[in-house]
Amino acid sequence: MTNDLFFFVIPIVIFCSFIQSLFGVGLLVFGTPLLLLLGIPFLQALMYLLPCSLVLSILQVFEGRRVGEKIPPETRRFFLISLPLLFVGLLFVLLEEHSYNARVPIGLLLLFNALSRINSFLNMWLQKGVKKYRNVYLGIMGFIHGLTNMGGGLLTIFASTLYTGKEKIRFAIAGAYFFFAFSQLIPLLIFKSEIIEARMLILPILTIAVYYSIGRRVFTRSSEPVYQHMMTFFILLFGVSLIFF
Repeated sequence: MTNDLFFFVIPIVIFCSFIQSLFGVGLLVFGTPLLLLLGIPFLQALMYLLPCSLVLSILQVFEGRRVGEKIPPETRRFFLISLPLLFVGLLFVLLEEHSYNARVPIGLLLLFNALSRINSFLNMWLQKGVKKYRNVYLGIMGFIHGLTNMGGGLLTIFASTLYTGKEKIRFAIAGAYFFFAFSQLIPLLIFKSEIIEARMLILPILTIAVYYSIGRRVFTRSSEPVYQHMMTFFILLFGVSLIFF
Protein backbone atom coordinates (compact mmCIF):
# COMPACT_ATOMS: atom_id res chain seq x y z
CA MET A 1 0.00 0.00 0.00
CA THR A 2 1.23 3.48 -0.80
CA ASN A 3 1.93 6.01 1.94
CA ASP A 4 -0.86 8.20 0.56
CA LEU A 5 -3.37 5.40 1.06
CA PHE A 6 -2.10 4.62 4.55
CA PHE A 7 -2.67 8.29 5.40
CA PHE A 8 -6.43 7.64 5.07
CA VAL A 9 -6.23 4.61 7.37
CA ILE A 10 -5.26 6.80 10.33
CA PRO A 11 -8.45 8.93 10.57
CA ILE A 12 -10.57 5.80 10.04
CA VAL A 13 -8.85 4.08 12.98
CA ILE A 14 -9.25 7.21 15.15
CA PHE A 15 -12.98 7.52 14.38
CA CYS A 16 -13.72 3.81 14.80
CA SER A 17 -11.67 3.68 18.01
CA PHE A 18 -13.89 6.38 19.47
CA ILE A 19 -17.04 4.44 18.53
CA GLN A 20 -15.65 1.22 20.00
CA SER A 21 -14.63 3.09 23.16
CA LEU A 22 -18.33 3.77 23.73
CA PHE A 23 -20.01 0.57 22.60
CA GLY A 24 -17.38 -2.18 22.55
CA VAL A 25 -17.64 -2.51 18.75
CA GLY A 26 -16.78 -0.17 15.90
CA LEU A 27 -13.24 -0.80 14.70
CA LEU A 28 -14.17 -3.95 12.80
CA VAL A 29 -17.82 -3.18 11.98
CA PHE A 30 -17.06 0.25 10.53
CA GLY A 31 -13.34 -0.10 9.81
CA THR A 32 -13.53 -3.20 7.64
CA PRO A 33 -15.92 -1.84 4.98
CA LEU A 34 -14.18 1.56 5.02
CA LEU A 35 -10.76 0.02 4.38
CA LEU A 36 -12.21 -2.22 1.68
CA LEU A 37 -13.63 0.89 0.02
CA LEU A 38 -10.09 2.29 -0.05
CA GLY A 39 -9.05 -0.76 -2.06
CA ILE A 40 -7.18 -2.46 0.78
CA PRO A 41 -7.30 -6.29 0.57
CA PHE A 42 -9.40 -8.01 3.22
CA LEU A 43 -6.53 -9.75 5.03
CA GLN A 44 -4.48 -6.55 5.04
CA ALA A 45 -7.44 -4.70 6.53
CA LEU A 46 -7.57 -7.34 9.26
CA MET A 47 -3.91 -6.77 10.09
CA TYR A 48 -4.52 -3.05 10.49
CA LEU A 49 -7.67 -3.33 12.59
CA LEU A 50 -7.29 -6.43 14.77
CA PRO A 51 -4.39 -5.16 16.95
CA CYS A 52 -6.35 -1.95 17.58
CA SER A 53 -9.50 -3.86 18.48
CA LEU A 54 -7.51 -6.21 20.71
CA VAL A 55 -5.83 -3.51 22.80
CA LEU A 56 -9.05 -1.53 23.16
CA SER A 57 -10.99 -4.61 24.29
CA ILE A 58 -8.27 -5.31 26.88
CA LEU A 59 -8.59 -1.76 28.24
CA GLN A 60 -12.38 -2.06 28.45
CA VAL A 61 -12.26 -5.47 30.13
CA PHE A 62 -9.83 -4.16 32.77
CA GLU A 63 -12.01 -1.10 33.23
CA GLY A 64 -15.06 -3.29 33.71
CA ARG A 65 -13.31 -5.52 36.22
CA ARG A 66 -12.10 -2.45 38.10
CA VAL A 67 -15.64 -1.25 38.66
CA GLY A 68 -16.81 -4.70 39.72
CA GLU A 69 -18.32 -6.21 36.56
CA LYS A 70 -18.49 -10.01 36.61
CA ILE A 71 -17.71 -12.39 33.75
CA PRO A 72 -20.98 -12.97 31.84
CA PRO A 73 -22.51 -16.45 32.25
CA GLU A 74 -22.61 -16.86 28.46
CA THR A 75 -18.79 -17.01 28.25
CA ARG A 76 -18.64 -20.82 28.29
CA ARG A 77 -21.18 -21.07 25.46
CA PHE A 78 -19.18 -18.48 23.54
CA PHE A 79 -15.96 -20.51 23.81
CA LEU A 80 -17.60 -23.81 22.90
CA ILE A 81 -19.76 -22.55 20.02
CA SER A 82 -18.65 -19.21 18.58
CA LEU A 83 -14.86 -19.57 18.56
CA PRO A 84 -14.65 -22.98 16.81
CA LEU A 85 -16.95 -21.74 14.05
CA LEU A 86 -14.93 -18.52 13.82
CA PHE A 87 -11.88 -20.67 12.99
CA VAL A 88 -13.88 -22.48 10.31
CA GLY A 89 -14.87 -19.18 8.71
CA LEU A 90 -11.34 -17.80 8.94
CA LEU A 91 -9.96 -20.98 7.38
CA PHE A 92 -12.07 -20.34 4.29
CA VAL A 93 -10.66 -16.83 4.08
CA LEU A 94 -7.06 -17.99 4.47
CA LEU A 95 -7.49 -20.72 1.86
CA GLU A 96 -9.36 -18.58 -0.66
CA GLU A 97 -8.02 -15.13 0.31
CA HIS A 98 -11.50 -13.87 -0.45
CA SER A 99 -13.92 -11.87 1.72
CA TYR A 100 -17.40 -13.32 1.69
CA ASN A 101 -20.04 -10.62 1.50
CA ALA A 102 -22.47 -11.05 4.40
CA ARG A 103 -22.78 -7.31 5.04
CA VAL A 104 -26.32 -6.87 3.68
CA PRO A 105 -28.02 -9.55 5.83
CA ILE A 106 -26.06 -8.35 8.89
CA GLY A 107 -27.11 -4.78 8.10
CA LEU A 108 -30.74 -5.84 7.87
CA LEU A 109 -30.45 -7.62 11.23
CA LEU A 110 -29.00 -4.47 12.75
CA LEU A 111 -31.80 -2.32 11.36
CA PHE A 112 -34.31 -4.76 12.78
CA ASN A 113 -32.55 -4.63 16.14
CA ALA A 114 -32.64 -0.83 16.11
CA LEU A 115 -36.39 -0.93 15.43
CA SER A 116 -36.83 -3.44 18.23
CA ARG A 117 -35.13 -1.03 20.64
CA ILE A 118 -37.72 1.58 19.68
CA ASN A 119 -40.76 -0.73 19.54
CA SER A 120 -41.50 -2.55 22.81
CA PHE A 121 -43.40 -5.42 21.10
CA LEU A 122 -40.50 -6.16 18.75
CA ASN A 123 -38.09 -5.84 21.66
CA MET A 124 -39.86 -8.55 23.64
CA TRP A 125 -40.08 -10.81 20.58
CA LEU A 126 -36.37 -10.47 19.80
CA GLN A 127 -35.33 -11.10 23.38
CA LYS A 128 -37.33 -14.32 23.44
CA GLY A 129 -35.84 -15.43 20.11
CA VAL A 130 -32.21 -14.80 21.08
CA LYS A 131 -32.67 -16.49 24.46
CA LYS A 132 -34.48 -19.50 22.99
CA TYR A 133 -32.04 -20.09 20.12
CA ARG A 134 -28.89 -18.64 21.65
CA ASN A 135 -26.68 -21.61 20.71
CA VAL A 136 -27.66 -21.30 17.06
CA TYR A 137 -27.20 -17.53 17.25
CA LEU A 138 -23.73 -17.84 18.81
CA GLY A 139 -22.67 -20.31 16.12
CA ILE A 140 -23.86 -18.08 13.27
CA MET A 141 -22.18 -15.09 14.88
CA GLY A 142 -18.81 -16.82 15.14
CA PHE A 143 -18.93 -18.22 11.61
CA ILE A 144 -19.91 -14.89 10.06
CA HIS A 145 -17.20 -13.07 11.99
CA GLY A 146 -14.58 -15.49 10.73
CA LEU A 147 -15.76 -14.98 7.16
CA THR A 148 -16.36 -11.24 7.11
CA ASN A 149 -14.93 -9.62 10.28
CA MET A 150 -18.41 -8.24 10.94
CA GLY A 151 -19.77 -10.40 13.73
CA GLY A 152 -19.66 -7.34 15.96
CA GLY A 153 -23.07 -6.27 14.76
CA LEU A 154 -24.56 -9.60 15.81
CA LEU A 155 -22.62 -9.41 19.07
CA THR A 156 -24.19 -6.02 19.77
CA ILE A 157 -27.64 -7.50 19.28
CA PHE A 158 -26.80 -10.44 21.56
CA ALA A 159 -25.38 -8.34 24.41
CA SER A 160 -27.99 -5.59 24.30
CA THR A 161 -30.77 -8.20 24.25
CA LEU A 162 -29.52 -10.26 27.20
CA TYR A 163 -28.05 -7.53 29.42
CA THR A 164 -29.12 -4.14 30.74
CA GLY A 165 -26.98 -1.20 31.83
CA LYS A 166 -24.27 0.37 29.71
CA GLU A 167 -21.37 -0.98 31.80
CA LYS A 168 -22.59 -4.58 31.66
CA ILE A 169 -23.37 -4.38 27.92
CA ARG A 170 -20.00 -2.91 26.99
CA PHE A 171 -18.14 -5.29 29.31
CA ALA A 172 -19.82 -8.33 27.74
CA ILE A 173 -19.11 -7.07 24.22
CA ALA A 174 -15.49 -6.16 24.98
CA GLY A 175 -14.76 -9.56 26.50
CA ALA A 176 -16.13 -11.43 23.50
CA TYR A 177 -14.45 -9.03 21.07
CA PHE A 178 -11.09 -9.62 22.73
CA PHE A 179 -11.30 -13.34 22.00
CA PHE A 180 -12.60 -12.65 18.49
CA ALA A 181 -9.60 -10.45 17.70
CA PHE A 182 -7.07 -12.73 19.39
CA SER A 183 -8.41 -15.81 17.61
CA GLN A 184 -8.13 -14.08 14.24
CA LEU A 185 -4.80 -12.35 14.79
CA ILE A 186 -2.73 -15.37 15.81
CA PRO A 187 -3.44 -17.40 12.61
CA LEU A 188 -2.75 -14.31 10.49
CA LEU A 189 0.59 -13.72 12.21
CA ILE A 190 1.52 -17.36 11.59
CA PHE A 191 0.28 -17.88 8.04
CA LYS A 192 0.30 -14.35 6.59
CA SER A 193 3.35 -12.76 8.19
CA GLU A 194 4.34 -11.24 4.84
CA ILE A 195 1.57 -8.63 5.12
CA ILE A 196 2.89 -7.26 8.43
CA GLU A 197 4.17 -3.68 8.17
CA ALA A 198 6.23 -1.80 10.75
CA ARG A 199 4.11 1.35 10.38
CA MET A 200 0.98 -0.45 11.57
CA LEU A 201 2.40 -0.27 15.11
CA ILE A 202 1.26 3.36 15.28
CA LEU A 203 -2.39 2.35 14.94
CA PRO A 204 -2.87 0.63 18.35
CA ILE A 205 -1.06 3.58 19.97
CA LEU A 206 -3.59 5.95 18.39
CA THR A 207 -6.41 3.71 19.64
CA ILE A 208 -5.11 3.88 23.22
CA ALA A 209 -4.77 7.66 22.97
CA VAL A 210 -8.36 8.02 21.71
CA TYR A 211 -9.69 5.82 24.51
CA TYR A 212 -8.02 7.73 27.33
CA SER A 213 -8.39 11.23 25.90
CA ILE A 214 -11.98 11.10 24.61
CA GLY A 215 -13.75 7.74 24.58
CA ARG A 216 -13.64 6.84 28.27
CA ARG A 217 -14.68 10.34 29.32
CA VAL A 218 -17.70 10.39 27.02
CA PHE A 219 -18.72 6.90 28.16
CA THR A 220 -18.42 7.79 31.85
CA ARG A 221 -20.29 11.08 31.58
CA SER A 222 -23.15 9.84 29.42
CA SER A 223 -26.34 9.05 31.32
CA GLU A 224 -28.04 5.68 30.89
CA PRO A 225 -30.90 7.03 28.69
CA VAL A 226 -28.46 9.02 26.53
CA TYR A 227 -26.21 5.97 26.16
CA GLN A 228 -29.13 3.76 25.14
CA HIS A 229 -30.27 6.34 22.57
CA MET A 230 -26.73 6.61 21.21
CA MET A 231 -26.50 2.83 20.93
CA THR A 232 -29.80 2.72 19.01
CA PHE A 233 -28.52 5.45 16.70
CA PHE A 234 -25.25 3.68 16.00
CA ILE A 235 -26.94 0.32 15.49
CA LEU A 236 -29.02 2.07 12.83
CA LEU A 237 -25.89 3.64 11.41
CA PHE A 238 -24.05 0.29 11.44
CA GLY A 239 -26.95 -1.34 9.60
CA VAL A 240 -27.30 1.35 6.93
CA SER A 241 -23.54 1.52 6.35
CA LEU A 242 -23.21 -2.25 5.97
CA ILE A 243 -26.10 -2.43 3.49
CA PHE A 244 -24.91 0.42 1.30
CA PHE A 245 -21.19 -0.35 1.55
